[in-house]
Amino acid sequence: SAASPDVLSSSGPATVVLNGSGFQLLPTLRCRFSANASENGSSVTSAVQTTPAHFISEEQLSCDLPSDTWAALRVAGEGLEAVNVSVSLNGIDFSAPLQVQVRPPLLLAQA
Repeated sequence: SAASPDVLSSSGPATVVLNGSGFQLLPTLRCRFSANASENGSSVTSAVQTTPAHFISEEQLSCDLPSDTWAALRVAGEGLEAVNVSVSLNGIDFSAPLQVQVRPPLLLAQA
């Protein structure tokens, strides 16, 4: 499995496309986002938000990271470094998370 893009601008919002296998067109498809932030030198995961997933094919889904979800993740910590994205076919059981890095817009443009 892989996420695209693998780096997001910290200005948000964004859409993340997940590549994998076995995706199905179901009304219960969900994406779960959580923040990976640094706090006092330690990595902390928090601010879990769930949004509907959009079926593209059996190998691809897209997940919108809307402004309100993005804002909730950013509140998780000033040192927001990454967003973890998981997928659920039934809305209950989620896959292992994929990590998408987060960079300020200026640093992203220079990369």
